[in-house]
Amino acid sequence: MKLYLKYFILFIIVHGIISGGFYYFKSKSTENYKTNRIKITKDSLTSTINGFDKSSRYIFQSLINKEKILTLMKNQDREGLHKELKQSYENLTKLGLKQLHFHLPNGDSFLRFHKPKKFGDNLFQARESVRVANVDKRFIRGFEEGKIFNGYRYVFPLFLNDKHIGSVETSVSMDSIIDEMEKTHGDKYTFNIKKSIVVKKLFRDLIYENYKPSSISSKYLYEATSKIPDHIKELEKTLFTKTKEKLNNNQEFSLFAKLDNEEYMSIFLPIKNIKEEVVAFLAVHTQNTMIGHINRNYTISYTGATLSLLLIFFFMFKNERKKEEVLVLNQALKGEVKEKSTEVKEQGNVLVKSSKMVVVGEMVGAIAHQWKQPLNKLGLIIQDLEDASEFDELTKDYIKASVQESMKQIDTISKTIDDFKDFLTPNREKENFNVSTVINHTISMLQKQLTKHQIKVKIDCASDLIILSYRSDLELILVNLVNNAKEAIVRKKDYDKSLEGMINITLKEVGEGYSLEVTDNGDGVSQKIQDKIFLPNFTTKDSTNGGVGLYISKLVSETGLGGKITFKEKSEGACFTVTFS
Repeated sequence: MKLYLKYFILFIIVHGIISGGFYYFKSKSTENYKTNRIKITKDSLTSTINGFDKSSRYIFQSLINKEKILTLMKNQDREGLHKELKQSYENLTKLGLKQLHFHLPNGDSFLRFHKPKKFGDNLFQARESVRVANVDKRFIRGFEEGKIFNGYRYVFPLFLNDKHIGSVETSVSMDSIIDEMEKTHGDKYTFNIKKSIVVKKLFRDLIYENYKPSSISSKYLYEATSKIPDHIKELEKTLFTKTKEKLNNNQEFSLFAKLDNEEYMSIFLPIKNIKEEVVAFLAVHTQNTMIGHINRNYTISYTGATLSLLLIFFFMFKNERKKEEVLVLNQALKGEVKEKSTEVKEQGNVLVKSSKMVVVGEMVGAIAHQWKQPLNKLGLIIQDLEDASEFDELTKDYIKASVQESMKQIDTISKTIDDFKDFLTPNREKENFNVSTVINHTISMLQKQLTKHQIKVKIDCASDLIILSYRSDLELILVNLVNNAKEAIVRKKDYDKSLEGMINITLKEVGEGYSLEVTDNGDGVSQKIQDKIFLPNFTTKDSTNGGVGLYISKLVSETGLGGKITFKEKSEGACFTVTFS
């Protein structure tokens, strides 16, 4: 009962750690994706605004900053200035220009081309850009609310013969900026300006003529000219309860939602005015399945890890039970060795199986790791098929290639299962086999653990050497010795970080028999314990590891292969040699 409780508590602890790790990586992946998407959207907005900036400078230099226009402005000839630029203004409005507006040096409106009869009102109080252009006599650009419209404004001071004569403003609406971005990226955008800003600055009679309520918050408005699809309005309504809280922070953020079984990602970018005050939000909505993929991959990986953990703990538990049985049997056998030689032999078989269970426990983790890559590839293929179907790219060749790649990954998983099955169900009759193939096959089962610890393996064995022996016994001895070497190298790496782990495996013919030699450059074996390393249950590792590996290797070498195993010190590491006929 105590053993059950011990493993149950240990499983809960380990599973909790793994669950936390998976959740952390899922959250990190989601957050990284959101951050990258926000950055891409911000870069797109900046690029579009810079494009309009260049257009505005071109208009100023080619159309306005001319002696004739500047003279009309200096003479305050409204009719002449309007007549001279009217046709150009009408042509430019078709290309997205929203306003062309001249101001006097004292900030009074001189000529609004969109409302030429409305002039004379002073703009310094409501329009920081006009004040800066005329007081500081410098160019200024940025988003700004106005008494009639809002938009991105570009205000140039005007000079004639080095004398300041006023300023001129060109501006583009957010509708024009949004149209340009939608053409480039295909996303859907809404511009939401704070209601308090509109009420404070706009001429009262134009508030409800130029604006309508926004769907993201009762504190925001859309421009009346905005062409917002109905499904985007519905999407923003589903986000209403989340956006109304986040908008108050005046920070960029993103949200995910479903509408009509479609997954959407919505990004909200704060828009600052010339005074660096957040006065609006640009919302960007795009169909996006990436977060769904991240969540599905998390579920698959988490489930696979949980099942693998259960399997590992099952084998560990069975191994612990076997070791308890072995300990009991060892105690009983101490005084009865001569009388019960048959029982000793059976006990040896139990130990071999027990050792094999230890190896199985370690290999299950490696197998789970080997499955991860082909399973991930299968997941990506399935996702690609879904995306290809969505974009009408699902051709016969595409399907054929996907099926071929899927079968390749399934074959990889199947081969891993076959390798594991062959190791668990050995043939107990002597057989002829290619020893080089067996060594390579055995190392391949351990390769993931060796690679994990950056340990290289060098094999020196004739490729055509065929021997008659017990293949499974040779495999078991090799697994134990390689694992022993791996652990010695890992221990040494703890204090020698520059160590390049190396295991050398050599098999050669010696007289009428064979010699299998496994050497490593690990931390070696202390002289004090060299005469004890082949004793049952003696170990320098934690007691939970049993210490039965070298004893089993000795037992199998003598009883199975009819040979012996020896150890010798090296200047660096250890060397184990198995000789057999």
